[in-house]
Order: sequence, then structure tokens, then C-alpha cells
Amino acid sequence: MTNGSCSAPASVNAEFAGRMNIPAIYAWLRWPIWSTQLNGVELGSSRYLVQNGKEVFRWAVRTVPDGIRSLLEKGGLTAGEVDWFIPHSANLRIIEPLCEKSGFSMERTLYSLVRFGNTSAATTPLALDLGLRAGRVKSRDRVLLYGFGGGLVQAGLLLELKLPAPVNPPRISYEID
Repeated sequence: MTNGSCSAPASVNAEFAGRMNIPAIYAWLRWPIWSTQLNGVELGSSRYLVQNGKEVFRWAVRTVPDGIRSLLEKGGLTAGEVDWFIPHSANLRIIEPLCEKSGFSMERTLYSLVRFGNTSAATTPLALDLGLRAGRVKSRDRVLLYGFGGGLVQAGLLLELKLPAPVNPPRISYEID
């Protein structure tokens, strides 16, 4: 990380080889938004988003820690030098092994799952907001935001927070973890 700069290490990855684990989306219409076949494989005729949950879980636990390590290398930091890890709050069955494989303790991990459930892309900023409002996350803290999910994509951002003086944000009464 560089001091006095607006740049922050970031990383984005997509794994198209896993596309068969999230096969098709159909609208509440008579025709599919996407094809009913992919590379000659029949995708089915459901009108719902279908995903192979076991394979998506395996993908996340297998590949996301490598993405996190790569991002930390870009930032010149180790997991021990990051104050807060804020992953996508898909579910605890994914968050716990990600922490274990990436070198973050659950005590230094913020997630919004308990309060809000899986709110898709909003889980990470919600967890950061909860940490700020509870007074856990402070100015000068190093924070690793990391998202992953639909389409088998992952992205992260490593920040050193430079916050203005507190303006007495409203206290919240619910737990972060």
C-alpha cells in the first residue's frame, strides 16, 4: 500500500470454466433470456436461477483464498497486517474455511449475515457500515473487502481507511458477528 496516494490494490477474476454450475436464467415469460443449451449441453427448462450449490461452494473455498493471497501480495501486506477482513456474506459455511485458508481469524472478520442474511452484492458494504457504526472499524485501519459469487467471479479491494473525525454516528443495538 502506498501512503498519500489515491490508489488501492484491487483484483478481479472470473472463471468461465465453471459456467455449468450456474446454468440458466429464465424470465416469467414463454421464452428463455439465455439459451437452453450451452456448448451442446441441455440446461433444462426451469424458470428459476439454478445453481449447483455444492460445486459453487467447492469453487469458492478452492479459489478465493488464492485470490486473497494475490491481492495481499499486490498490496505488500500479509493477512496479519490487515485489521479487518470483510468477505461477501454468503453463509458461514463458506466464510469460516475462507478465513482459515487465508489466515484471518473470525474475530477480525466482519459479516452482515446475522442481521441481514445474504443480500448479494450488498453484504460487504453492509458489514463495513456495521463495523463503523459499532466503533470497531476506525480511521487508519487496513481493510480487505472481498466479493465472490454469481458467474463464478471474485474481486477484492485492499484499503487503508482515512476517515473524517467522528460525527457521532447512531449507535446500533445488534451484533456484528
